[in-house]
Amino acid sequence: MSKLNSSRGNNNKPVATIVGVSTPSEVTLVVDPKIARSAPLEMGEFVVIDYPKEIIPQPVIAMISKIALSNENLIESLIKSPESIDKLLLLGRLEDGERLGATARILGFLEEKNNRIISPRFPPYPGAKIYRAPREILAKIFGNGHITVGNLRSHPDVPVKLNIDELVSKHFAVLAITGAGKSYSVAIIVSRIVNELGGSIVIVDPHEDYVPFAKNKKIIGDVVVFSAKRTVGRQRIAFKLRNFRHNELLSLLEIPEKATIQRDLFSRAYWQLQQSNRDWDLDDLKEKIDAIIKDLREGEKKKEANRLENSKYGLFSRIDLAPAKDVLTKSSELPIYNSSGPSLVKPNQISIITLSGLGTRTQQTIVDLLARKIFTAGRAKARNEDTKSKLPCAVLMVIEEAHNFIPQSGRSSQALKQIGAEGRKFGVGLGLISQRPGRLDSDVLSQCNTQIILRIVNPYDQQQILRSSESLSDDLLNDLPSLNVGEAVVVGPSLPIPALVKIAKFEGKLGGKGVPITESWKSAIKNQKNTSTKPQNYDDDFELD
Repeated sequence: MSKLNSSRGNNNKPVATIVGVSTPSEVTLVVDPKIARSAPLEMGEFVVIDYPKEIIPQPVIAMISKIALSNENLIESLIKSPESIDKLLLLGRLEDGERLGATARILGFLEEKNNRIISPRFPPYPGAKIYRAPREILAKIFGNGHITVGNLRSHPDVPVKLNIDELVSKHFAVLAITGAGKSYSVAIIVSRIVNELGGSIVIVDPHEDYVPFAKNKKIIGDVVVFSAKRTVGRQRIAFKLRNFRHNELLSLLEIPEKATIQRDLFSRAYWQLQQSNRDWDLDDLKEKIDAIIKDLREGEKKKEANRLENSKYGLFSRIDLAPAKDVLTKSSELPIYNSSGPSLVKPNQISIITLSGLGTRTQQTIVDLLARKIFTAGRAKARNEDTKSKLPCAVLMVIEEAHNFIPQSGRSSQALKQIGAEGRKFGVGLGLISQRPGRLDSDVLSQCNTQIILRIVNPYDQQQILRSSESLSDDLLNDLPSLNVGEAVVVGPSLPIPALVKIAKFEGKLGGKGVPITESWKSAIKNQKNTSTKPQNYDDDFELD
């Protein structure tokens, strides 16, 4: 058996030995008893396997995937009660019988020329020594990306850098239960893409979690907040009415399917306006509806005219009260790119699309339209089409609460699906953020080649993730419920090998924090005591029957 050569780092002390049957992908280890208590191996730690240098001259990296501690002195058949252990203690030190065993998954060796990991085709020899992976080797493996997102969990002195070309072009997903740190992980990624690379980001933000970005002085690029409602300090989302499809407008105006007469009246007016080849707005729509009813009455179809007249007022009321009516205009359209004014996509800019206060179907329609505009503009740039609606650069579209926009079942955004399938060709990347991966469309999730998975405890969600990822192994999947806040399994082409990562702390502020329940109750009681001068009976204010 060869000695570990000098290229394998400065830690030449073995920590474990291979026992049993080894394969090219997995080995079983027994850890040196001297370090089992003082500095034991841990889950996710990287080690180096001592292959004969004539077979593989480079260090072969493996990850500890399972670990178990047993004690040969504590024989189960002899342990009948706690008193049995006390008696065994009289015979000597029980800890001398401790045996720390582990399983390591072989990942491969670094081919520095192409910065890729090559898997060995030959198993290491039983009896071969295992060494802790030196920092120098790990730094080479994880240090060739574009932005630092954190450090290796088991090697805190090794920063982890993601390859953004791979992350964006091949899409990614950030998945975790509520409170596990997914919003902070996304904040680290998008802020550093803009800070360090001048990237272009569009974030769909249903609950205004990322709006505080606009006040974060540590983000060097511009942060522009777009809102579906007219709000001071925010740019307005605006779409020309004639650019909407028939069913999209029905959804935006929230005209329910059961309102069949209102939908019939709307449809007649919509198609007549579309055939005019002129821009129109909601006032034009109402005028056209009045004209249709008038024509029917004058054409001796009074019964039908009366039927539509009775429904007209309900339809007008729905139009006037529709939460999304402010985004519908006659001639204004949110531009994809405008060098001298607000636009959806710009280099060195984060565009935040806030959708709070809108119903789910309205949000879905707006997001689908935005995604379609971005995809079409990306295709126009790639094909050098003669149009103003072209992307100025590649763009990353991040979708919070992605399970509401690309669900496994129900209404789904066709434009987002198209970006997942073809966006790479046109410079449009997709990032999906969700706490319920089991409800995400499995095809689109499988197209997110990089997955950043924080704590997930639901077995159905875990299995959905496992089915969607070629890089996630069963041992990493089993580790998901035990991850602490801010710890993530990162798998996919943006890293050379899978890793357990402690995500860096985001220094700015984010929304989306829960209400402090007990403090809320205490504060309410205090306020009530301060404002109440005397007890009041119901009779003071109300007459009860």
